[in-house]
Amino acid sequence: MKRFTSQIIRGGYWLTPYVIEIDEVHVRFEKRTKWLLNKQESSIRLDKISCVNIKPSIIGTDITIESYGEGIITVKNFSLDDAKEIKKMIEQYKK
Repeated sequence: MKRFTSQIIRGGYWLTPYVIEIDEVHVRFEKRTKWLLNKQESSIRLDKISCVNIKPSIIGTDITIESYGEGIITVKNFSLDDAKEIKKMIEQYKK
């Protein structure tokens, strides 16, 4: 399992970072709520992912993972290298 975290220097919140975890079956998203009591979580099976979009900017890179009927995961403030690695890992596991 590989874990990626949004970066503080790219505008991410240090108390409530975005987290993406990828394994052989799922992509899991996690973010602590602003009150720090709960977590917002979501997961999508790799075989249900339709596309991964990367939107780089000066501050950080946003990643959108779309699926067939299981929702959309959008995360912000990742490095471009992490975003490319996330996209590459998802495409490799889907094969």
